[in-house]
Amino acid sequence: MNTKQTWVFYGGTDFDLSVKTIYFIKECKNPQRTKEYRKMMELLEDNTFKTVGHMTSTKWNEVHSLIKIG
Repeated sequence: MNTKQTWVFYGGTDFDLSVKTIYFIKECKNPQRTKEYRKMMELLEDNTFKTVGHMTSTKWNEVHSLIKIG
């Protein structure tokens, strides 16, 4: 993958992935090589999160419905 994409880094406090908290949004080529990814791994190891992950913002928007009120 040679082009930058926008990535969403998320975590969950339960093994049920239906509830996810967005921690970082970053534009990069390789999300596994970022300080945000390393921070998510630290949060996983210290049991702040039970699950962590990342996906492209396009995929995130396909999977999650966001409602804007304002």
